[in-house]
Amino acid sequence: MTEIILTPEMVKRGQHQELYTEWAKKESNNANIRNIKVALAEQGHCLDILATDTYEEVREAVILRDIRYAPKCFEATLRPYRLFIWDTIAQALHEHVKQMTSDEKPVYEWFMSLDTKELAFDWKQQLELDALFLSYRAVTEKPTQLQKTMTTEQLYTSGSPHWALHLTPLEIRTVLYNEDQYGADDGLYTLRDYLKNAERDYLKGEKG
Repeated sequence: MTEIILTPEMVKRGQHQELYTEWAKKESNNANIRNIKVALAEQGHCLDILATDTYEEVREAVILRDIRYAPKCFEATLRPYRLFIWDTIAQALHEHVKQMTSDEKPVYEWFMSLDTKELAFDWKQQLELDALFLSYRAVTEKPTQLQKTMTTEQLYTSGSPHWALHLTPLEIRTVLYNEDQYGADDGLYTLRDYLKNAERDYLKGEKG
């Protein structure tokens, strides 16, 4: 009987699933095996096994597929390289925060409690963390009755985190950066620009 050699294309088509666990457990010692593992992760197969894989790209694929495996992927990463996997987790969590489910909330709490000194942060990582924390607060903290009546600009100037609900992760980071570097007024001007662009895009869509 001819041995079946699994390929990423087969995985994407869902073929020969009886081989997936065997291939997920193989050593990541060549490009073909690594590519198959990435394909397995992208399709949501064998994530518990692949979360501890020695190859970073495989672990990153696991995180992007299911953020609940982020802690396991992080712990499987050697300490000198954890900052790189931290970046992947931070971006994945921020992109997903508005769709966060109750069983994913502990992952956010774990991530935001990590020892940043051990990771040797630079200003970019700190900015990412600050933006994520702001978005997390905006999602998890219930607005007061007064805040429900406020505009996005009013929420920002009052110190409420809920202004972040209306922006993308990149826009939030930019507002926070400009606020830190140039002052609160500049942060507000940046926020206004994003809101105007969003309104303009919406109106274009309505006309289209």
